[in-house]
Amino acid sequence: MQVRKCFHFLMMTTILLSWTFVHAETLEVRFCPAARTWSYPAESQRGVQSLLLQNAAVINRGTNNIEVTAVDIDLMHGSEVVDSRHIAVDDLKKLATAGPRLQSAGLLRLLSFQFCRDHLIQESTVLSGPTLKPGEAMLIMAQPFTYPGTRDSSRLRITARSGTA
Repeated sequence: MQVRKCFHFLMMTTILLSWTFVHAETLEVRFCPAARTWSYPAESQRGVQSLLLQNAAVINRGTNNIEVTAVDIDLMHGSEVVDSRHIAVDDLKKLATAGPRLQSAGLLRLLSFQFCRDHLIQESTVLSGPTLKPGEAMLIMAQPFTYPGTRDSSRLRITARSGTA
């Protein structure tokens, strides 16, 4: 019998922007599923759990281009970061190529249930990244974690700078 445990997202997204911002720029982050995900036992006898951050979208709501330079996913126990995954520029470039390929192949529409219909990505939104023009989004998919013990929330931190070509 498989036991699952609700894992609430700490829907706090920290966006670190470089000092080159003169005007307020906005990045929006959306998740699918939106409010929670589930952890499952990976190895019950050893207390090892598994968790999958299914999908997240980083959307440029500003008026200038924005370059996402890093993404950090933190698993937390209370207010303490227990596990962290850092995705830097080179890996972001690889990660960002999946979204436009899925979109151009029509798979986002065909598999819309996997992306929470249009909650995650509006049909008119163009996927790209890590440099995002106004209105564009970067899709972050399938980030798996295994860990011992308990984690009760997660946090996604985006580091970006504006004015990139």
